[in-house]
Amino acid sequence: MKLFGRSKIGLALGGGGARGLAHLGVIKVLERNKIPIDFIAGTSAGALIGGMYAAKKNVRELEELAQNVSYKDYLRAFSDPSLVSGLFKGGKAINFIKEQVGKINVEDTKIPFRAVAADVVTGETVYIDTGNLAEAIRTSCSVPGVFSPFKKRKRFLIDGGVVEQVPVKAVKDMGAQRVIAVSLNWKHFPPKDKEGKDDKLPVSSIVSAALDIMGYNIAKYNIKEAEIVIEPRVPDVPMFKFLGETRIIEIGEKAAVDKIEEIKWMIKKTILGIPYS
Repeated sequence: MKLFGRSKIGLALGGGGARGLAHLGVIKVLERNKIPIDFIAGTSAGALIGGMYAAKKNVRELEELAQNVSYKDYLRAFSDPSLVSGLFKGGKAINFIKEQVGKINVEDTKIPFRAVAADVVTGETVYIDTGNLAEAIRTSCSVPGVFSPFKKRKRFLIDGGVVEQVPVKAVKDMGAQRVIAVSLNWKHFPPKDKEGKDDKLPVSSIVSAALDIMGYNIAKYNIKEAEIVIEPRVPDVPMFKFLGETRIIEIGEKAAVDKIEEIKWMIKKTILGIPYS
C-alpha cells in the first residue's frame, strides 16, 4: 500500500465569551494525544485562546493563567470606559494581553495564526494575520456595544463572530487540509429574565439574546465544512462569573476525549491515502 504524507491540520476555535475557556480543555487533549496542529484560526474568545496558544505553545501555562486571574486583573483590563461607541475603549485590554504574550506579531507565532474580525462599515470579513498579536486578539473580541470598534487602516473592525462564528473557512484559507472545529454554540441560550416588569424584557437581555441567536445560526453554517466538530456542552456563563473556573476547561476536555479516536482515524486515513468522508 502506498503511503502519503500527513495532511495539514487546522484548528478553528469559535467565539462564545466566557465559554471560551473550554478551548483550553480541547487543546489539552490534542496535546496529550500528540495531535499535530499546523494552523490555528480564532474568532472572539477563540482568538484570545488560540492566539495566546499559538504564541506560547504551552497549554499548561495558559490554564494556570485562566485559573489564577483575579477580579483585580479583570477590572484592570476593563478600566477605560468609553460610553461613545462601546462601553470600553479596549486599550487596557490590549495592555493586559501584551503582558501575557509579550510584544509579538501575528506572523511570528510558533503556530501560524489568524484572527477573524468584521468591517462594520462594509460588512466584509477581515482576516488578521499580520501586525501586533495583542491588537489582533482585541480586534476579534470587539463585541458590539462592549468594546469600541478597533480602527485599523481606515477600517472600523468588530467581533468576527458576526460574520464567521467558527472560523473553518479562515483556517482552510491558511492551508489546512483537514479541520478540527470547536463550536461553543451548541444551543441557543434564551434570556434568563423571561418575566420582567410589565412582562417586558430588559434591553440587556434582548441584546444578549439577539447576539446569541446570531452566533448559534452562523456557527451551524460554519461547521458544515469541518471534518471534525467538537461541541463542548458549556452552559451560559455570565462575564464576571468564570474567574478561577476549572469546570469549563474540564467540559472542553471531555468533549475532545469523546472525539479523539475519530481525530486519530482521520489522520491515519490521510497518511494511508484513504479519502476522508
